[in-house]
Amino acid sequence: ATFTITPAPAVVVSNVQDASISACASEADINAAYAAWLGSFGVSGGCNPQGGFTGPTTMPNICGGSIQLTYNVTDRCY
Repeated sequence: ATFTITPAPAVVVSNVQDASISACASEADINAAYAAWLGSFGVSGGCNPQGGFTGPTTMPNICGGSIQLTYNVTDRCY
């Protein structure tokens, strides 16, 4: 008799692209674009994958600036 534990599916982390918007856009448009960009980070597959940012996700100054984020992923099998 054989007891087998099948391998977990591969962990897939979203391929998040850089984003930009003009400081002259409306504040509502800037906020919406930033929220959409944050929402594009994610992870799937694996065995209960969890993802999160290593630092604050505070939006940069709406008159100009940038933020660089690191998204760390943990999983029971990877």
